[in-house]
Amino acid sequence: MKDEALRLCDCIIIYLTEEDFPDSAVEFIDSVEKKTISIRDWVEKNNHATENQIIALENMLEGVERWLK
Repeated sequence: MKDEALRLCDCIIIYLTEEDFPDSAVEFIDSVEKKTISIRDWVEKNNHATENQIIALENMLEGVERWLK
C-alpha cells in the first residue's frame, strides 16, 4: 500500500505543477496540494499507508482530473 500511496501522491503533484487550471480551481488545488503533501510525509515517516489514505488520494486525483476535462 505504501508504494501505491506514493505513486498516487506523485501523480497528483505532477498534475498540480504541470497543468494549467482555471482561476476558479485555486482553492481546490491549494487544498489538494496541502493534503497530498501531508499524506506523503506521513506515509514516508511511518513506512506504510492506510486504506483510507489510498481512498483519499484516489478521490483527490479524480477531482484534479475532472478540473482538466
